[in-house]
Amino acid sequence: MALARCKKCGLPEGRTAVYVKMVKPVGYPDTALVCGKAGCINPALICLNEEEWKEYQSGVRIFSPPTAACKFRAK
Repeated sequence: MALARCKKCGLPEGRTAVYVKMVKPVGYPDTALVCGKAGCINPALICLNEEEWKEYQSGVRIFSPPTAACKFRAK
């Protein structure tokens, strides 16, 4: 369950997931992806948990947040 956070806010501390890496979305930093932390409007990176990071390393580039509201495409 990927999340979006800016460099300043850093990796989130998930309740059930441990986030291990941040990757750039397509177009970063001129991206439509905005940090998901309350009150922050900075361009976001995609935060991946360990399983998603392994998928990314094997070529997967589309990740979903905890809800089905949208998906993130990584560079």
